[in-house]
Amino acid sequence: MITNPHQLIAISQHPEYLDAAVTYFSEAFGIPEEIYRDSITASLTTTSTLPRFYVLVKGTELVGCFGLITNDFNSRQDLYPWLVALFVSEKYRGQGLGKLLIQHAVSEVKEMGYPSLYLVTDHTSYYEKFGFEHLGSAYGLDGPARLYAYQI
Repeated sequence: MITNPHQLIAISQHPEYLDAAVTYFSEAFGIPEEIYRDSITASLTTTSTLPRFYVLVKGTELVGCFGLITNDFNSRQDLYPWLVALFVSEKYRGQGLGKLLIQHAVSEVKEMGYPSLYLVTDHTSYYEKFGFEHLGSAYGLDGPARLYAYQI
């Protein structure tokens, strides 16, 4: 799905990217590395379909990422899987890489057999372009956020 020179890496299949992925996710979202290290490390040995974490690589540089998880720490604990931590480095934006990451996330979720994919965000008019439907709000530690679903 990703064309050269970009390569999409599943950390569960390439644990040699663990340290770089932890740093990239942490710096992208300003969340302590310990949180990502624990989450991503758990994804390396689980026998469940989730969690899964991915990085987009150009050459030796990480340029994007996302995760698929069962719990996005909000009030809608009845819904999963969640698309989380979608990020493309600023200098690589506007090249369709976010779209490629979303398409891969949808493909992975479909392959896993889930009927829907969910996300929460403060962004408006971005995820709708890729087929996500705004469902309302979900509530987390930072207050309400926009809740979206993609029907597989």
